[in-house]
Parts: sequence; structure tokens; C-alpha cells
Amino acid sequence: MSAAALVIVAVLGSMQLGWASAAANQDVHTVRLLEPAIEIAVPNSTEPEPSHADNLRASVEHMLLGNYHLDNGDYEAALAEYTTALDYDPKSWVAFLLRAYLYQLQSKNALAIKDLNKTIELNATVEAHVMRGVAYAFSGDDDAALKDYVTAVRIDPAYGSTYKQRAYIYLRRGRFAEAEVDIKKAMRLLPGDLEVQHSFGDVLYYGGQTRAAKRQWEKTCAIADGEMTSDWQRRLAAIGRYKGTVDGKCDGELIDVFAACARDKCQF
Repeated sequence: MSAAALVIVAVLGSMQLGWASAAANQDVHTVRLLEPAIEIAVPNSTEPEPSHADNLRASVEHMLLGNYHLDNGDYEAALAEYTTALDYDPKSWVAFLLRAYLYQLQSKNALAIKDLNKTIELNATVEAHVMRGVAYAFSGDDDAALKDYVTAVRIDPAYGSTYKQRAYIYLRRGRFAEAEVDIKKAMRLLPGDLEVQHSFGDVLYYGGQTRAAKRQWEKTCAIADGEMTSDWQRRLAAIGRYKGTVDGKCDGELIDVFAACARDKCQF
């Protein structure tokens, strides 16, 4: 799968990038920039350093504007806002994480890794390690990716995306038993993730269970909506695998393409 799709579906998972909402209490303004768990606290006007507080607020405002532009597909404007946010607050790990996410959407993995290095230096979250692992994997450095995934498991053993990403590397390296263990963990932790369900078909295929693999892909297709199926069709067409119409319909032709792609270990 593409770097952009991999990050969107596999890494951020339930973290919703968008026009975030703000909540305030007596002491701080708390702004949720990434769901479900990333928050930053901005001191209110009663804090003793108003200029610092103003810079923090300005940084948050530019991050929110960046999210707005990102949601609307304006990557250039989003990049400008995230960079301005860092001008106001050079230690904002959230701004580095958001800009890294944007770079990954554009397959600019070297730039993403640079920002994720800063993110981890400031706040080593499980999300940052998994995102950097994905960037390393798409840069061809599977060893570095595996190190990040090991660290991510240590930080939060219940973060399902780690196992999903690590399974992809195990599959490429022919470590099918380990890939199956990780995919099954991801399926338990991310029961509604159709990419995980699809990847389980790949694991079955690599393990020689071709009929079971096709049944798994058919099951996944039956659950997927037209938008998800169209996304698979577009991504497969982009690498020259799918020649049919992008119509959101999961038929025998698409299942055969899944099988051929699994056989050849192609990524889409």
C-alpha cells in the first residue's frame, strides 16, 4: 500500500485529524489536536509570563489552521501553518508530529523522519515511534523500523497499529509465523480495521493457505464499503495491477489481483 494510505489507516488509526475543538477549565486551555489522547495545555492570561502564553496560543491557532487546510487537501497551506506554529513554539512536539504526518502523506519520508526525531526527543509517544517506523520501512530501512516497533510495544503493548506494521516487515522477510502472531494481535486490538482483515489474507496466502486467503479477502470485501474498495482499486491501478473500472465493487477480478499481489509481495 502507499505510504500515505499506510499512515492514514495503519498508524494514526482512530486519531482524527481535523478542525479540533477546544475545552477550558479554571487553570488551562486544553486543545485536542489529535484524537483520542494528544492534548497540550496552554496557560491562560493569569500566568506570570504573558508573552510566552501568547506564543503558545498562537502556535495552537496555526496548528488548527494547518489541520483545516489538511482536511481540505491544501498541503502547501497546511505545511506553512505547521511551520509557523513551530516558529512560535519550537518545542511543540505536536506540531512536529503533525508536520511529519503531512510529509508522510506526500511520501517525503526523509523529512518525516527528521521531524519525528524531534517529536521523540521532546515526547516519545507510541504514535511517534510507529510513524517513524513506517517512514523507515518505506525508505527501505526495515531494521530501523523494527527497532521503533519494539520500542512502541514497550511503551504501549495494547497499541494495535504497531503489530500491524511489524507484520508487514515480517512478511517481506519470510518470517510468516511471526507475521501471523502479530496480525492476530492486531485483529484483536483493532477489530474494525479492514486493512488488518485484508492483511490476514496475505498471511494466509504466504503460509500456503491460498483458499483460506481468498475466503478472507472475500469476507473483508463483503464488509468494506464502496469508498474503501474504490481506494484499493485506485492504489492497485497506480502500481499497474488493477486494470478494471474503479467502481467500488469487489468482484472476482479484484480478488484475483489481491492474490497476484500477495504472490509477488507488492505493496499498495
